[in-house]
Amino acid sequence: MICQKYFIRQLSFFGSTIHWGSSSDSDLDILVEFLRGRTPGFAYVTLQLELSDLLQWRVDLHTPGSLSRYFGNSVLREAQIVCAQRGAEVSWSQLR
Repeated sequence: MICQKYFIRQLSFFGSTIHWGSSSDSDLDILVEFLRGRTPGFAYVTLQLELSDLLQWRVDLHTPGSLSRYFGNSVLREAQIVCAQRGAEVSWSQLR
């Protein structure tokens, strides 16, 4: 499981894909929060590439800290959780 492999506390989708669907020229906006003390460093890029490969879509990967101060709060409110992890337990949600 990708959430366990990269110590992701929560993985969510946000942006145009959840509002209007996707088109061939759009990317998939993904928000990741890592378990405390487990931020991956350079493996962040590997995670982005692995998600793109897995989902067969160009992924734009963000953390809460990388979001713009102008719209970050609205992203955090609208994000749809796909995977959440507490300790060793992982739960998956279905998108609407």
